[in-house]
Amino acid sequence: MKTGMRTDIYYINGTDKTDYERMKRHGYDCADLQIVADTNHELFSATEERLKEICLAEKEQANKAGIEFCQAHGPWPVNDKTEENRIKNLEYFKTAVRACNYMGIEYLIVHPLMPYGWGEEENPSRVEELNEKFIREICAYAEPFGVIICFENLIVTHHILHSVEKTVEFVNRLNLPNLRICLDTGHANLFGGDIGDMVRLCGDKLVSLHVHDNKGTKDEHNMPYFGTINWDSFKQALKDVGYKGCMTLESNIPNFPEDIKEYMLTGMGKVAKYLAE
Repeated sequence: MKTGMRTDIYYINGTDKTDYERMKRHGYDCADLQIVADTNHELFSATEERLKEICLAEKEQANKAGIEFCQAHGPWPVNDKTEENRIKNLEYFKTAVRACNYMGIEYLIVHPLMPYGWGEEENPSRVEELNEKFIREICAYAEPFGVIICFENLIVTHHILHSVEKTVEFVNRLNLPNLRICLDTGHANLFGGDIGDMVRLCGDKLVSLHVHDNKGTKDEHNMPYFGTINWDSFKQALKDVGYKGCMTLESNIPNFPEDIKEYMLTGMGKVAKYLAE
Protein backbone atom coordinates (compact mmCIF):
# COMPACT_ATOMS: atom_id res chain seq x y z
CA MET A 1 0.00 0.00 0.00
CA LYS A 2 1.27 3.47 -0.84
CA THR A 3 1.62 6.18 1.82
CA GLY A 4 0.76 9.85 1.73
CA MET A 5 0.69 13.07 3.72
CA ARG A 6 -1.18 16.37 3.49
CA THR A 7 0.84 18.88 1.49
CA ASP A 8 0.47 21.82 3.90
CA ILE A 9 2.73 20.03 6.39
CA TYR A 10 5.44 20.48 3.75
CA TYR A 11 4.75 24.08 2.75
CA ILE A 12 7.91 26.12 2.39
CA ASN A 13 7.88 28.73 5.15
CA GLY A 14 5.60 31.65 4.36
CA THR A 15 4.23 30.14 1.15
CA ASP A 16 1.69 27.61 -0.12
CA LYS A 17 4.40 25.91 -2.18
CA THR A 18 5.04 22.29 -1.25
CA ASP A 19 8.53 20.86 -0.82
CA TYR A 20 7.77 17.59 -2.59
CA GLU A 21 11.41 16.50 -2.56
CA ARG A 22 11.46 16.69 1.24
CA MET A 23 8.21 14.73 1.37
CA LYS A 24 9.76 12.05 -0.80
CA ARG A 25 12.88 11.90 1.39
CA HIS A 26 10.64 11.06 4.34
CA GLY A 27 9.32 8.01 2.55
CA TYR A 28 5.98 9.11 1.09
CA ASP A 29 4.67 8.04 -2.31
CA CYS A 30 1.63 10.31 -2.50
CA ALA A 31 0.20 13.64 -1.42
CA ASP A 32 -3.19 14.86 -0.21
CA LEU A 33 -3.29 18.19 -2.07
CA GLN A 34 -4.39 21.07 0.15
CA ILE A 35 -4.31 24.10 -2.16
CA VAL A 36 -7.70 23.00 -3.51
CA ALA A 37 -9.11 23.47 0.02
CA ASP A 38 -8.12 27.14 0.18
CA THR A 39 -10.69 29.33 -1.57
CA ASN A 40 -8.30 32.28 -1.25
CA HIS A 41 -5.85 30.50 -3.56
CA GLU A 42 -5.42 31.88 -7.06
CA LEU A 43 -7.09 28.70 -8.40
CA PHE A 44 -10.52 30.04 -7.46
CA SER A 45 -10.20 33.40 -9.22
CA ALA A 46 -8.16 32.31 -12.25
CA THR A 47 -9.29 32.08 -15.83
CA GLU A 48 -9.71 28.52 -17.07
CA GLU A 49 -6.44 28.79 -19.00
CA ARG A 50 -4.60 29.98 -15.89
CA LEU A 51 -6.28 27.29 -13.74
CA LYS A 52 -4.97 24.62 -16.08
CA GLU A 53 -1.49 26.20 -16.08
CA ILE A 54 -1.31 26.26 -12.27
CA CYS A 55 -2.52 22.68 -11.99
CA LEU A 56 -0.16 21.26 -14.59
CA ALA A 57 2.79 23.05 -12.98
CA GLU A 58 1.86 21.64 -9.53
CA LYS A 59 1.55 18.14 -10.95
CA GLU A 60 4.88 18.42 -12.76
CA GLN A 61 6.64 19.59 -9.61
CA ALA A 62 5.25 16.69 -7.57
CA ASN A 63 5.91 14.05 -10.21
CA LYS A 64 9.47 15.29 -10.71
CA ALA A 65 10.09 14.52 -7.03
CA GLY A 66 8.48 11.09 -7.34
CA ILE A 67 5.20 12.07 -5.65
CA GLU A 68 1.75 11.41 -7.10
CA PHE A 69 -1.55 12.86 -5.91
CA CYS A 70 -3.73 10.27 -4.18
CA GLN A 71 -6.48 12.75 -3.32
CA ALA A 72 -7.33 16.43 -2.87
CA HIS A 73 -9.18 18.12 -0.04
CA GLY A 74 -12.16 20.12 -1.26
CA PRO A 75 -12.84 23.74 -0.17
CA TRP A 76 -12.85 24.02 3.63
CA PRO A 77 -13.80 25.79 5.78
CA VAL A 78 -16.69 27.46 4.04
CA ASN A 79 -19.84 29.20 5.27
CA ASP A 80 -22.92 27.11 4.40
CA LYS A 81 -25.48 29.13 6.37
CA THR A 82 -27.28 30.88 3.50
CA GLU A 83 -28.53 29.76 0.11
CA GLU A 84 -26.36 32.44 -1.49
CA ASN A 85 -23.28 31.01 0.21
CA ARG A 86 -24.20 27.46 -0.72
CA ILE A 87 -24.50 28.44 -4.39
CA LYS A 88 -21.10 30.14 -4.20
CA ASN A 89 -19.60 27.09 -2.48
CA LEU A 90 -20.95 24.79 -5.19
CA GLU A 91 -19.03 26.87 -7.74
CA TYR A 92 -15.89 26.50 -5.61
CA PHE A 93 -16.32 22.74 -5.68
CA LYS A 94 -16.84 22.74 -9.43
CA THR A 95 -13.53 24.57 -9.79
CA ALA A 96 -11.95 21.98 -7.48
CA VAL A 97 -13.30 19.19 -9.70
CA ARG A 98 -11.76 20.76 -12.81
CA ALA A 99 -8.47 21.25 -10.95
CA CYS A 100 -8.49 17.56 -10.00
CA ASN A 101 -9.11 16.66 -13.62
CA TYR A 102 -6.13 18.70 -14.81
CA MET A 103 -3.87 17.09 -12.21
CA GLY A 104 -5.15 13.54 -12.67
CA ILE A 105 -6.55 13.35 -9.13
CA GLU A 106 -9.29 10.74 -8.84
CA TYR A 107 -10.56 11.44 -5.31
CA LEU A 108 -11.93 14.79 -4.09
CA ILE A 109 -12.79 14.86 -0.38
CA VAL A 110 -15.95 16.71 0.62
CA HIS A 111 -17.17 17.60 4.11
CA PRO A 112 -20.91 17.62 4.87
CA LEU A 113 -22.68 20.97 4.57
CA MET A 114 -23.19 22.71 7.92
CA PRO A 115 -26.12 25.11 7.39
CA TYR A 116 -26.26 25.85 11.14
CA GLY A 117 -22.50 26.21 11.45
CA TRP A 118 -21.08 24.67 14.61
CA GLY A 119 -24.32 25.24 16.55
CA GLU A 120 -27.21 22.93 17.28
CA GLU A 121 -29.28 21.90 14.27
CA GLU A 122 -32.77 23.37 14.53
CA ASN A 123 -34.03 21.12 11.73
CA PRO A 124 -31.85 18.00 11.19
CA SER A 125 -33.99 16.73 8.32
CA ARG A 126 -33.37 20.00 6.46
CA VAL A 127 -29.62 19.47 6.94
CA GLU A 128 -29.85 16.04 5.36
CA GLU A 129 -31.98 17.36 2.48
CA LEU A 130 -29.51 20.17 1.74
CA ASN A 131 -26.61 17.72 1.83
CA GLU A 132 -28.39 15.35 -0.52
CA LYS A 133 -29.10 18.17 -2.99
CA PHE A 134 -25.49 19.39 -2.84
CA ILE A 135 -23.89 15.94 -3.16
CA ARG A 136 -26.14 14.99 -6.07
CA GLU A 137 -25.19 18.21 -7.86
CA ILE A 138 -21.45 17.92 -7.30
CA CYS A 139 -21.39 14.21 -8.19
CA ALA A 140 -23.30 14.89 -11.41
CA TYR A 141 -20.82 17.64 -12.29
CA ALA A 142 -17.78 15.51 -11.37
CA GLU A 143 -18.78 12.31 -13.15
CA PRO A 144 -17.84 13.38 -16.73
CA PHE A 145 -14.42 14.42 -15.40
CA GLY A 146 -13.82 11.00 -13.84
CA VAL A 147 -13.61 12.50 -10.34
CA ILE A 148 -14.97 10.50 -7.40
CA ILE A 149 -16.47 12.47 -4.52
CA CYS A 150 -15.39 11.11 -1.12
CA PHE A 151 -17.81 12.06 1.67
CA GLU A 152 -15.95 12.50 4.97
CA ASN A 153 -17.25 11.83 8.47
CA LEU A 154 -16.91 14.88 10.69
CA ILE A 155 -16.42 15.72 14.33
CA VAL A 156 -19.56 17.40 15.69
CA THR A 157 -21.66 14.85 17.55
CA HIS A 158 -24.90 16.86 17.30
CA HIS A 159 -24.81 17.09 13.48
CA ILE A 160 -26.98 14.49 11.79
CA LEU A 161 -24.48 13.16 9.22
CA HIS A 162 -21.23 13.31 11.12
CA SER A 163 -20.84 9.85 12.62
CA VAL A 164 -19.41 7.01 10.53
CA GLU A 165 -22.73 5.16 10.75
CA LYS A 166 -24.68 8.15 9.43
CA THR A 167 -22.07 8.79 6.74
CA VAL A 168 -22.35 5.21 5.49
CA GLU A 169 -26.16 5.30 5.58
CA PHE A 170 -26.17 8.54 3.58
CA VAL A 171 -23.74 7.32 0.93
CA ASN A 172 -25.53 3.98 0.55
CA ARG A 173 -28.92 5.66 0.28
CA LEU A 174 -27.80 8.02 -2.49
CA ASN A 175 -26.08 5.11 -4.28
CA LEU A 176 -24.37 7.38 -6.82
CA PRO A 177 -21.76 5.87 -9.18
CA ASN A 178 -19.02 8.32 -8.17
CA LEU A 179 -19.79 8.76 -4.46
CA ARG A 180 -17.57 6.98 -1.94
CA ILE A 181 -16.25 7.48 1.61
CA CYS A 182 -13.18 9.09 3.13
CA LEU A 183 -12.81 7.74 6.66
CA ASP A 184 -11.24 10.21 9.08
CA THR A 185 -9.92 8.12 11.97
CA GLY A 186 -9.57 10.99 14.43
CA HIS A 187 -13.11 12.23 13.80
CA ALA A 188 -14.44 8.69 14.15
CA ASN A 189 -12.67 8.24 17.50
CA LEU A 190 -14.64 11.12 19.02
CA PHE A 191 -17.81 9.01 18.76
CA GLY A 192 -16.31 6.04 20.64
CA GLY A 193 -16.34 2.46 19.42
CA ASP A 194 -13.72 0.36 17.67
CA ILE A 195 -12.09 1.83 14.57
CA GLY A 196 -11.91 -1.60 12.94
CA ASP A 197 -15.68 -1.95 13.16
CA MET A 198 -16.04 1.44 11.49
CA VAL A 199 -13.74 0.41 8.64
CA ARG A 200 -15.79 -2.75 8.11
CA LEU A 201 -18.99 -0.71 8.17
CA CYS A 202 -17.64 1.42 5.30
CA GLY A 203 -16.75 -1.76 3.39
CA ASP A 204 -16.06 -1.40 -0.32
CA LYS A 205 -17.26 2.23 -0.26
CA LEU A 206 -14.01 3.12 1.54
CA VAL A 207 -11.49 4.50 -0.97
CA SER A 208 -9.74 7.27 0.96
CA LEU A 209 -8.31 7.90 4.44
CA HIS A 210 -7.40 10.74 6.77
CA VAL A 211 -5.29 9.06 9.43
CA HIS A 212 -4.59 10.70 12.80
CA ASP A 213 -5.12 10.05 16.51
CA ASN A 214 -6.59 11.66 19.62
CA LYS A 215 -7.67 10.78 23.15
CA GLY A 216 -11.37 10.65 22.29
CA THR A 217 -12.30 14.10 23.56
CA LYS A 218 -10.82 16.62 21.09
CA ASP A 219 -9.82 16.66 17.41
CA GLU A 220 -6.08 16.87 18.09
CA HIS A 221 -4.71 15.44 14.82
CA ASN A 222 -1.97 13.62 16.68
CA MET A 223 0.40 11.12 15.16
CA PRO A 224 -0.96 7.54 15.30
CA TYR A 225 -0.16 5.86 18.65
CA PHE A 226 -0.38 9.21 20.49
CA GLY A 227 -4.04 8.68 21.38
CA THR A 228 -6.59 5.95 22.08
CA ILE A 229 -7.26 4.46 18.63
CA ASN A 230 -6.63 0.72 18.31
CA TRP A 231 -4.30 0.69 15.30
CA ASP A 232 -3.96 -3.10 15.21
CA SER A 233 -7.73 -3.32 14.78
CA PHE A 234 -7.53 -0.64 12.07
CA LYS A 235 -4.87 -2.52 10.12
CA GLN A 236 -6.73 -5.82 10.31
CA ALA A 237 -9.99 -4.22 9.18
CA LEU A 238 -8.32 -2.66 6.13
CA LYS A 239 -7.20 -6.15 5.16
CA ASP A 240 -10.66 -7.53 5.78
CA VAL A 241 -12.37 -5.04 3.44
CA GLY A 242 -9.63 -5.24 0.81
CA TYR A 243 -8.77 -1.54 1.01
CA LYS A 244 -6.72 -0.56 -2.03
CA GLY A 245 -6.28 3.17 -1.46
CA CYS A 246 -3.43 5.16 0.07
CA MET A 247 -2.46 5.28 3.76
CA THR A 248 -2.72 9.07 4.03
CA LEU A 249 -1.79 10.77 7.28
CA GLU A 250 -3.50 13.99 8.34
CA SER A 251 -1.47 14.48 11.48
CA ASN A 252 -0.23 17.89 12.56
CA ILE A 253 3.40 18.54 13.43
CA PRO A 254 3.89 20.43 16.72
CA ASN A 255 6.11 23.49 16.86
CA PHE A 256 9.36 21.57 17.07
CA PRO A 257 12.61 23.52 16.75
CA GLU A 258 13.84 23.29 13.17
CA ASP A 259 17.03 21.43 14.13
CA ILE A 260 15.00 18.46 15.47
CA LYS A 261 11.84 18.77 13.39
CA GLU A 262 13.41 16.68 10.65
CA TYR A 263 13.52 13.69 13.02
CA MET A 264 9.79 14.04 13.74
CA LEU A 265 8.93 14.28 10.03
CA THR A 266 11.07 11.24 9.24
CA GLY A 267 9.36 9.32 12.05
CA MET A 268 5.93 10.23 10.71
CA GLY A 269 6.87 8.75 7.36
CA LYS A 270 7.93 5.52 9.05
CA VAL A 271 4.66 5.35 10.99
CA ALA A 272 2.75 5.65 7.71
CA LYS A 273 4.79 2.78 6.23
CA TYR A 274 4.18 0.66 9.30
CA LEU A 275 0.43 1.15 9.13
CA ALA A 276 0.49 0.38 5.41
CA GLU A 277 2.23 -2.99 5.85
